[in-house]
Amino acid sequence: MYQDKLILAKYNALDSAVTRQCYDALVKEAYETGYADTIEDTSDLCDTLLYLQTRGIQINKDALADVKKEVNNNISSLQADLDKACGYELNVDSYKQCTQYFYGFLGLPPYVSRKTGNPTCDDKAMGRIARKETKGSKEAKLVQQLRGLRKLYGTYLMVIIDNDGRVRSSFDPRGTTTGRISSSQTIFGTGMAFQNIDPRFKRFMVADDKCIMFEIDKAQAEWVVTAYVSGDAEMIHVVESGQDAHAYTGHKISKLPIEVVLKEGKAVGHETDPILIEKLRRQHMPELFDDTYEDIFLPRIFSIRQAGKKSNHGLNYKIGYWRFALEN
Repeated sequence: MYQDKLILAKYNALDSAVTRQCYDALVKEAYETGYADTIEDTSDLCDTLLYLQTRGIQINKDALADVKKEVNNNISSLQADLDKACGYELNVDSYKQCTQYFYGFLGLPPYVSRKTGNPTCDDKAMGRIARKETKGSKEAKLVQQLRGLRKLYGTYLMVIIDNDGRVRSSFDPRGTTTGRISSSQTIFGTGMAFQNIDPRFKRFMVADDKCIMFEIDKAQAEWVVTAYVSGDAEMIHVVESGQDAHAYTGHKISKLPIEVVLKEGKAVGHETDPILIEKLRRQHMPELFDDTYEDIFLPRIFSIRQAGKKSNHGLNYKIGYWRFALEN
């Protein structure tokens, strides 16, 4: 046992020494090739991230247990509704069962995955079927609801909390291809990724004594960065004049004035049902359907502003036109 500890200690010492040697060589090369700012920005994050993943966040276990029970009951109820609609028990996480039901039993035209070339029943496919309001739309909506609740239950409500009642995360300061921070479970298999936490889980997070918790979400931040990095004069003008970037793009897409785009956005909201969207437009903005405006484009499954938002997002992430059309 003593010998094993000696070997481990020597390994750790050599590992640390080699890391330092590598660092000296890599830093020299980075500074010579113009990556000095990247190294300094990353190094500046390390102390903060180490504190975050060491400290963790306190969790209200009692409230978490109550919601676990509530969500479990909702899952059982929705599963019963789905089984009744299908005529048998359908496993929403089974690729084989879902494709057989929607594309085999119901005979719906299959949506095909661009990655595999095979029929898919992923969330986007289910969303499209649900929006059509035809056979299978009720089942598709139930599948989406069940998958959402099952993910909430499995990913967040069943999170492994450390013995001190706190949940932790492991951070990587350069964890994405774009250089953003990423997070994951700890090396001990506890906790979870602290980014993109389901809003329903946040209610269980408890601030430390004499502390408060708040969240900052910069409006259209990626679009603003893209404007200045690209040097696009029109985009920069939109930012500096205080306009809504998504509404502006929606105005370009639809050929409608921005004030009309904003008004339509309030009337339609985040609805995705094409029948309801048209009803809301006719009810609140009948001028869209008379001769007031010529040669305009109205998105079928979301508001004009939402179309602008999705377009901006697609351009920021270099999503091709084919994938953009397929996913939206």
